Amino acid sequence: MQLSDASRKSHAAYVVIAFTALLLSTVAAKFFWQNALDLYRPALLLDINADMRFLSNPTSLLSFLFGYHNEHVVATTRALTLIDYVLYGSQYRIHQLVSIALLVVMAGSLAGLVFSDCRPHEKANRATLALFVISVLLSPLMVAVVAFPYFVQHFIAGFLSLCLSVVAWLVYRPALTLPKRLALFVTVAVLCLSLLVTSGHGIVLIFAALFSPIAFNAPLMRRQATALAIVALCVLIAWKLRFAAAAGGIVGRLLTPAEWAGIADYYVRVLSLPAHYASGGLRISIVFGTLVLTASIVSLILAYRSRRDDGSLVASVAASLLIGHQLSIILVAAGRAGTGWEAEDPKYAFYTAVIIASAAILLVKQFHRAKFLIGAGAAMMATLAIMLGAQQYVLRDSRQFYRHIEAFGHSLALNLNDPARSKMLGEDPNLWGLMDFAREQRLNVHMRRPGELLGHPLNQVVNSNRACPGGIESKQLLAAADGGSGIKLTGWSLDESSPHHRNLGIIVSQGDRIVGYGAFASMRPDVHSHLKTAVAPDAPVGWLAYARPENNNLPLQVYTLDLKTLDACHSSDADFPNIAPAGVAVNVEFLNKWGSKAPRTSDQRSAYLEKRAVAGPLD
Repeated sequence: MQLSDASRKSHAAYVVIAFTALLLSTVAAKFFWQNALDLYRPALLLDINADMRFLSNPTSLLSFLFGYHNEHVVATTRALTLIDYVLYGSQYRIHQLVSIALLVVMAGSLAGLVFSDCRPHEKANRATLALFVISVLLSPLMVAVVAFPYFVQHFIAGFLSLCLSVVAWLVYRPALTLPKRLALFVTVAVLCLSLLVTSGHGIVLIFAALFSPIAFNAPLMRRQATALAIVALCVLIAWKLRFAAAAGGIVGRLLTPAEWAGIADYYVRVLSLPAHYASGGLRISIVFGTLVLTASIVSLILAYRSRRDDGSLVASVAASLLIGHQLSIILVAAGRAGTGWEAEDPKYAFYTAVIIASAAILLVKQFHRAKFLIGAGAAMMATLAIMLGAQQYVLRDSRQFYRHIEAFGHSLALNLNDPARSKMLGEDPNLWGLMDFAREQRLNVHMRRPGELLGHPLNQVVNSNRACPGGIESKQLLAAADGGSGIKLTGWSLDESSPHHRNLGIIVSQGDRIVGYGAFASMRPDVHSHLKTAVAPDAPVGWLAYARPENNNLPLQVYTLDLKTLDACHSSDADFPNIAPAGVAVNVEFLNKWGSKAPRTSDQRSAYLEKRAVAGPLD
């Protein structure tokens, strides 16, 4: 039987869209796997200091686990912290690994659900949709979210809400035996409690998961619906008794018309994060965020109108995730709008990704005519292309930010006080005591390369010693907390044995002894424009290092070190400066940009915390 011209055109369009989906998903997966664990090796700064305060002076374990982190409880994150402390010496790698695992499980689960009620003739379209869902959840911005340990709470909450929405749908099924139904209710209770103590937006994820099976199933099963409503009421009471006080005046802000414009603006800006980081254009970002919001509303309306008597697990779960994460963004917007903290924070990109994936599932599930399916497929590929466009932001801004934090962690490990750290991250009066504890216990930087190599003879550590292009651009004397002094070095190095500069660090030696170390912190297009080498243009070749020389009269040598193989290449020498020179003003624009985002003095931080405590919960 010959196909009509319209059928041939539709078939050709399906093939093009499927091929594009496969290509873009391959690009997304490759970028994710190459950079997810290489972007940042966590240092003992920022939120992690709260963990160190407890570990250095343990009081009540329960108060640590269930105490407030800002305005919410992050018990599951802190449980991982304790496991990581016991097993891995506070490397915080376990947080990153759990984030990756949960993200992959969520992507795989949603992709699998796409096929759960698929007809034979829909398999090609569903395969394209599955690739889209996986690619969105493993898109470049997720690498920036995975990097920071305390962002694991978002992935845990997302995974728990997925599980809760599935179990709630099972509870709503008829013809279950009493023991099975009781077991499901126990599971629901455990998941609800876990969500409440995982993140501040857990409460809205719970309500979305519990009520979606009722809303997106045609028959109203009063007994099951009543049972789920009772669970929701118990959750609300528990939240009111334990967590509502920290939420401050968020409800008041949502009910005040004068606040709505600011909240709405913040909300749309969070929805537009992928376009913002891909293009940087305000108009494109606003259009993208508006389209995501429109797609969300349309998909929910269509799913509600087409709800079936037998119930759809796909529709119920996708609607639950979409509604829950939309409400999460509203909660964040109500808490942060007007506080001075920008909406363009990569960690909220996870919410946007879940919303986009869920809306796509609901929309494609409703479309059966060829032209609608082709249009939906084209829209998904355009969305995915925009999300993949954020790669350069991740490699440039996010990696530079995190690598500077890592390098600042090196300065603290060496007892050096770098004014640039205070400018960028603020000052913590308890910081030096926490660093002494980490040094005594050999935690974090002190038990991993290159930090653990400090004081060792160079020729007994490195396996090879080559020469490679490099240079020192600035040298600065720094005061040490122990009364001595040290040196800060910035420069660049090109190690062609690692074209993307992955798993590389910096070591500084004096004579034959390692006296300092550092990290590759920034991309340097100026270096690449003058030197044509095998090193990739997006590789970080600019480094920041610190050293504690034993003899001020001997020069220093800087080496690039492969942290896995311990192969080294000698890139530059430096005489120890007798005075702090002007040096080269590297990364000043970057430090000013990030330093202006956060309160830097104790008074500024106190004023900010008071302001946002009134505003409501933040994530």
